[in-house]
Amino acid sequence: MITVSIIIPVYNASQYIERCVTSVMKQEYEHLECLLINDFSQDDSVDKISMLLKDYEGHVRFRMINNEKNLGVSAARNTGTKQAKGEYIYYLDSDDEICDHTIKTLVHLVEQYPEVELVQGNTSTHPEDI
Repeated sequence: MITVSIIIPVYNASQYIERCVTSVMKQEYEHLECLLINDFSQDDSVDKISMLLKDYEGHVRFRMINNEKNLGVSAARNTGTKQAKGEYIYYLDSDDEICDHTIKTLVHLVEQYPEVELVQGNTSTHPEDI
């Protein structure tokens, strides 16, 4: 089975982080890890993540990686990429969420077309969230 690593840089994302992490928890695809890169967040984002993960018993393997100072979103993604164990990487911003079938759908495309190196899905903006 194909393994996927979701990488989420976290910096002062308190307003959105619960929705983001919950969307990862709901993923239908089972061979999945999620790396949350705490980029020296100054709000309660990490506390909210800890509360969500405390009672989580699903199939996604979560790991929190803490930066000692704020390095920015690109460096946080690079940190996650270096620590990822998946064959494929999915970058997810902390103010975004994904549909329950997102990773399963993208992996299905990889299985259908094994020569591809990059798979991309659609995005949708919800005006009430802007």
